[in-house]
Amino acid sequence: MDSPTIVATIYHRESHNISRKKIDPDALKIMYRLIRYGHTAYLVGGGVRDILLKRTPKDFDIVTDATPSQIKRLFRNSRIIGRRFKLVHVFFGAKNIEVSTFRDTGQAMAPESGLITQEAPEQLFTDNQYGTELSDALRRDLTINALFYNPSDFTIIDYVGGMKDLADGVIRVIGNPETRFAEDPVRMIRAVRHSARTCFMLEKTCLAAIKAHSSLIHESSPVRVFDELKKDLASGYFSIILPLLQSTSLLQHLIPALAATQLTKGDSPLMAALEEADRRIRKGEDIPITVILSLIYFFLEDLPSRQPDCEITLASYFEALSLSRREKEVMTAMLETWFKLYTSDLGHKRPAFLAKRVILDELVVFAQIIAKTAFFEEVSNFVSEAMKIRQSQPSNVRKQRGRRAGRGPMRRSVDSRRVNR
Repeated sequence: MDSPTIVATIYHRESHNISRKKIDPDALKIMYRLIRYGHTAYLVGGGVRDILLKRTPKDFDIVTDATPSQIKRLFRNSRIIGRRFKLVHVFFGAKNIEVSTFRDTGQAMAPESGLITQEAPEQLFTDNQYGTELSDALRRDLTINALFYNPSDFTIIDYVGGMKDLADGVIRVIGNPETRFAEDPVRMIRAVRHSARTCFMLEKTCLAAIKAHSSLIHESSPVRVFDELKKDLASGYFSIILPLLQSTSLLQHLIPALAATQLTKGDSPLMAALEEADRRIRKGEDIPITVILSLIYFFLEDLPSRQPDCEITLASYFEALSLSRREKEVMTAMLETWFKLYTSDLGHKRPAFLAKRVILDELVVFAQIIAKTAFFEEVSNFVSEAMKIRQSQPSNVRKQRGRRAGRGPMRRSVDSRRVNR
């Protein structure tokens, strides 16, 4: 028997707060050009969600019925990316806006509330077929991320009850949570992130599925898991996300050593440091991921009471994450430099091991955050000394190396002498 047709709920302009003034002008240009050439084009995902929540969106993603090749023909300033499913990035200087074609779900649909049937976990979505706006909405992860904004008539198109969940403050997975998490375990991290950032409650079946199947996160590649966790670390809300990762049992699979401590409690020195880091990020400061991870390492190792053995313990603490070699090197150098400088007599000659400016830059931020926790207030003198050392370093090492190698202005002067001869 055929599944009943799912009808979208349409919210007209007077029923929501989305205005074209709040949408990136370049995103509007893309949508209007697609519409002008006979295609459907909607704003979707976080851009719609954040405007409805009266927040400033980070990204403006667009979905359309045009294929990637059709999109590419309409925008010379674009590039097709992706392997399993092709996407198009349209470039405006350093900025790019992602445009994707409606995807297919590959699953049957249920009459109840317009959601996906509760299939067995092994019956997963296909991710390489084009579909309709309905199928595209149903294959998204959360209801609040599956809303379409139509710039043609200023309406919001809702197939999954996302507007109601926004009003009720609920994070709900589209379809059966166990099926969706089996399909892509990284969705568990996303659900936790959105719950923390919006202060919404995880819907009870979603929360139960995360707790019961948190170990599925090991089914995803460490690279994908770490890429997703980086968004949490740099979100400005990690001090809120971390306790939720702990309570949902995800943390014991991401950073087991941290999950086994009391450091995720609200009154711990680590949480005080993370709150300070979050405050700085929300103010617009760029804090590297390596600094946030080093804060975790710092309190796990109970520094600076003893010298760290970074090469061994970094690998064990963050084994489930796919840290790059450079990230490990930066963290090791920064933490070892911390110990050497912290335990040295600052009245003597500045040590030669403080040569790399990138280490000093991160070290100063790292020390400033710790100094604000009230647990290590005595590091304020260290911070000021580290800043002096950083300021004494060359600001453009690459340029100086280029000149020494005979590139740039130096080469021109050499050539001119040859001509004069």
